[in-house]
Amino acid sequence: MRLATGRILTFSLLALMLGIASAGSLLEGKQLTTALAAGGYVFLMRHASSPATPPTPDQAEPGNVSHERQ
Repeated sequence: MRLATGRILTFSLLALMLGIASAGSLLEGKQLTTALAAGGYVFLMRHASSPATPPTPDQAEPGNVSHERQ
């Protein structure tokens, strides 16, 4: 139940952020970019979940020479 509630909250926040309103209308494209560039908004992002252990050398991506979590 907690996971579903978290997803609902995440999608609600995303919808709210994408629906930045000006004079009662939604902003899109260049207007949205301009409004965001002007500042005054707070975006909250949560990191994605990652594996508990780093990959083994044979599981790591070729460029991941430090074997960091992917």
